[in-house]
Parts: sequence; structure tokens; C-alpha cells
Amino acid sequence: MIETVRPAALRPGDQVMLVSPSGPTRPERVARGIELLTGWGLRPVLAPNAYARKGYLAGDDALRAADLNAAFADPAVRGVLCTRGGYGAQRIVDLIDMAAVRRDPKVVVGFSDITALQLALWRGARLATVHGPGAAWLDERTPAASAESLRRGMI
Repeated sequence: MIETVRPAALRPGDQVMLVSPSGPTRPERVARGIELLTGWGLRPVLAPNAYARKGYLAGDDALRAADLNAAFADPAVRGVLCTRGGYGAQRIVDLIDMAAVRRDPKVVVGFSDITALQLALWRGARLATVHGPGAAWLDERTPAASAESLRRGMI
């Protein structure tokens, strides 16, 4: 039987990479997410293609997969937070470097169509992930109780 992989909880000072594996996002929404994460003592960094756009996707499949794989391979990155859901993650799950995920398990957070990525990480690496709000944050849509729940799920 393959054991479930549970990444270490994030700690103050940990770096988290903000990635966009599905739909495109807006900088002003991500700015609020960065503010929240920084307030929790984390060090958010944007993936190189976090704001890319190609039609209804956050860049082409290769760019989105490259950002995820870079985050999974970087030992300085302790968490991977998706900026938002939306269609697209299922198109890149077969491009994910599962060996890198198994070598250095990280906290992965997302929702909506990010579930396809979460299921692929479960299938390919038995990585337990967090189903929660993305880093493209809207206070009026995601209340303080949700932010606190996310914080407790990651830290």
C-alpha cells in the first residue's frame, strides 16, 4: 500500500509560489492575496507566468506546466498556491513532474478546476492537498472566516 504524503505545515518565513494553472487572473486581486499571505508571515512570490494570458487560459499549456514544475522542483518553495480555478488545469496534469513532487512534497492549495491537479497529485504522488480559496482574493466574495480557515489549513 502506498502511504499518503502529507507535506509539512508552512511556517513563518516560508516561501510560497503563486501559480496560475487554469484561468487568467488580475494583479489587483492577487495583490490582496499577497497582503494576506504576508500578514501571516509567509513570503509569497509570483511564478514567472502568473499573469500570462492566452484566450481564456493563463498562458499556453507549456507555460502553465513549467511554472508548476519550477515550483515543485525549487527547494526554497514550501507551498504552491493557485491564484484561481477555471478551466485549464486538466490540460496540464500529464506534464507535471511527479518525481519532483515526491522528492520534496509541498503544501498545494486550490479549488474549482484545480481539483483536476489535486487529483493528479494524489494519483501520481499520493500528495494530500488543501482544497481552499486561491490567492486572487476578493474580500467581498471570500470572508474573513474563509481566510482564517485557509491559514489554519496551511500553517
